[in-house]
Amino acid sequence: MVSAQQSLRVPSVAIDYRADANQPLPPLSRVGVDTNDQQPMTLREAIALALANNKDIEVARDNVKIAEYDLLSTRGAYDPRISAQSYYERIKTPAASFLSGASNAVEATDFTATSRLEGLTPKYGGNYRLDFSSVRSTSNSLFTALNPQYPTALTFSYIQPLVRGLRFDLPRRQIEVAKKNLSLTDAQFRQRAIEVITSVQRSYWDLVFALRNLQIQRESLNDSRSQLEHNRRMVAEGWLAPIDVVAAETQVANFEQAEFSALKTLTAPRIV
Repeated sequence: MVSAQQSLRVPSVAIDYRADANQPLPPLSRVGVDTNDQQPMTLREAIALALANNKDIEVARDNVKIAEYDLLSTRGAYDPRISAQSYYERIKTPAASFLSGASNAVEATDFTATSRLEGLTPKYGGNYRLDFSSVRSTSNSLFTALNPQYPTALTFSYIQPLVRGLRFDLPRRQIEVAKKNLSLTDAQFRQRAIEVITSVQRSYWDLVFALRNLQIQRESLNDSRSQLEHNRRMVAEGWLAPIDVVAAETQVANFEQAEFSALKTLTAPRIV
């Protein structure tokens, strides 16, 4: 191993070697980011844009709508229900007696129409029902004094259980559960909106800081380059030592690195 290390040849470096000062710097850009295509935007506009395009906000907003519709549907248990029915009936009975009032057969026709209004009461678990019926009845019997006849009926009924559902029934329970779900989804929506707004504000001011920092670094780089040229002239005239040029070049390199770092921070993607 010692012989192998002794046989290893290290290439020599020129003592007065200097990097090419005219070599251009790599492009200060990021793939997919066009720094020339900039759009001025206020903080309010950034917040509105984030709220309009954030998928979590859309999901939370839809959840609030779903909860509202659920509450509306559960309250529909107390909506009155209206139903109607009508039918026509024709009955023909052979005349089995001379007292039937017809020669061959007794023929009676009925046209009946009914309607009903029913529903649950909001309190105490009761239910109500209102029925109305109307009939038009005709007959060919000679003993029918009134032909046609129009018998009608209007009936109202209310049923109140003694204990079941008196204080709290199933529809009221479902309504209370739907209200709690709506309050919960609304709170979640507000929480998510606050998180998005906070994140947008933080990213906005971070971007402002990154822009200002990049401007400062570029101005510092220009000043350091001016200082380097000044030092070179002073060295050429004999007023400064050559080490001052090296120190100025080091300072220029440091500011170039700081400019790259500032640009990297500026063009870094920000997720809200």
